Amino acid sequence: MGFLIDRIGGKYVLIGGLIAIAATGTVLQNRLSAGLGAEARRRTERFPGRYREDFVDAVTAVAGGAEAGADRMRPPPGVSDRLAQQMRESAQLAFDHAFVGALRWTLLVRAAVVVVASLLSLAAKRTGPATLTAPEGEPALR
Repeated sequence: MGFLIDRIGGKYVLIGGLIAIAATGTVLQNRLSAGLGAEARRRTERFPGRYREDFVDAVTAVAGGAEAGADRMRPPPGVSDRLAQQMRESAQLAFDHAFVGALRWTLLVRAAVVVVASLLSLAAKRTGPATLTAPEGEPALR
């Protein structure tokens, strides 16, 4: 593998890999953030009206933290234990659906990167060694 990286131009391959990793993480985070709020709103129908917006806020707040997950979600104050458990279950379902949706977009971006990289490498491929021609009257460098 090292031979291949040296032959292609190691620093460009490494820089391209870092850009691809950063793009993947960015797309995943963006799609997860966008999808989680929508999924949480869809699941608020079974909650009393005064808790719906609090539920959406709690679910989206957990997604932005370092430790995401339904068990980290804090139900709004004053809810019964039964309703709190329903909120945790709904939050878990919302996160699961939003994550799968975000993962689809991330995999599509990764596939597009592979296709573009393949096309660029085919376009850059040479059939033989490059030769330089010297102007008339000057010796050619070899």
